[in-house]
Amino acid sequence: MILEEIQKRTFLDIDYIRSIINRSNSLYSKFYIFKRDGSKRWIHHPKKELKLIQRVVNDNILDKLKIHPSSTAYRRGCSVKKNALLHVNNDFLLRMDFKSFFDSISYDDIENFLDKEFSISEPNWTYSDTKLLAKLLCYKNSLVMGAVTSPCISNAICYKLDKKLSGLCQNHNVIYSRYADDLYFSTSERNTLFFIEKEVLKIVANLELPSGLTINKNKTFHSSRKRKKQVTGLILTHDKKLSIGRNKKRTVKSKVHNWATLNENERSYLSGYISYIHSIEPQFINRLCLKYGADLVGEIISYNSKL
Repeated sequence: MILEEIQKRTFLDIDYIRSIINRSNSLYSKFYIFKRDGSKRWIHHPKKELKLIQRVVNDNILDKLKIHPSSTAYRRGCSVKKNALLHVNNDFLLRMDFKSFFDSISYDDIENFLDKEFSISEPNWTYSDTKLLAKLLCYKNSLVMGAVTSPCISNAICYKLDKKLSGLCQNHNVIYSRYADDLYFSTSERNTLFFIEKEVLKIVANLELPSGLTINKNKTFHSSRKRKKQVTGLILTHDKKLSIGRNKKRTVKSKVHNWATLNENERSYLSGYISYIHSIEPQFINRLCLKYGADLVGEIISYNSKL
């Protein structure tokens, strides 16, 4: 079934499609970017023929899988801003983080999940389809960052996890959201989140699928009005608004001040980032205009559109 579906949408020969899937492990280029802590994050970028097939599968097969409303990353209409706004009115925040999220979702997890889901929903689905699709979605033995399909399938396979955590939180007046590997819990009831943390550890430890997920305890943080509350890189302010934070504002001011000396890449980044800030904290853009002049800020914002 899956080969025919891909052929129908790409006009590629079935044997060629099968060949690409079977040798997909060799069709990635690998590079890394640095994380904020200085460690490396590896990206696996699929070559164009593999990327085409992954996109077709992502948009026409994986899109049939259920994704829980608490999952707020990699979805149309969702954003870091909308995720942060879910928690902006609460006084206490808990952030938890999965260790090596994509790498922890194994080929066996994917195969088991796909076989259960599609053998029920698709009458012509076979185990051969399951194996081919699992091979297409994984690099060697797991999901990887960079594959077109990793975001969607990771959200789908975490549906039951999100449902359990959402049910737990509803019973204790807590707001829950998951943005990829980041779990956020918020409430205005004191000490509730310490109980929630313990229950989350139990749920994750006993999870059937994905079976290899673990919480990175070094990245578990409790915060409140006394400590900076941060959700998906945004600061939740005391007056229940969103902010990019003082440090980032200082950096932006410095770059605006030195706009004439920035190189092309620095200018392009600043242009995009200021446009993003405008959607989060427009009053900061107003202050930039007053300090540096509306003409300069307008020039910066429109820089990328003129390239």
